Amino acid sequence: MIKHLHNPANSDILDEYVHHTKLASLYPELLTKESVAWMVRQRHVNGLDAICKQFRGRIYIHVPSFQQWFLEEDHDAEA
Repeated sequence: MIKHLHNPANSDILDEYVHHTKLASLYPELLTKESVAWMVRQRHVNGLDAICKQFRGRIYIHVPSFQQWFLEEDHDAEA
């Protein structure tokens, strides 16, 4: 029998990931659901692939890494 191990330290790390559809609601002044969907579809081109995790067919984004990506990348060059 497999026992479920709960480690509160790991919970903090998992809390840093959000489903990609929720990202727009975290930053409504910057993002729309459509813009996030486009960024996720283009993640292999725009560098977001490194901060995305796919689990059971759903894509989750690591929020602290997204913030860093947003601040460091030249997003106008991709338009």
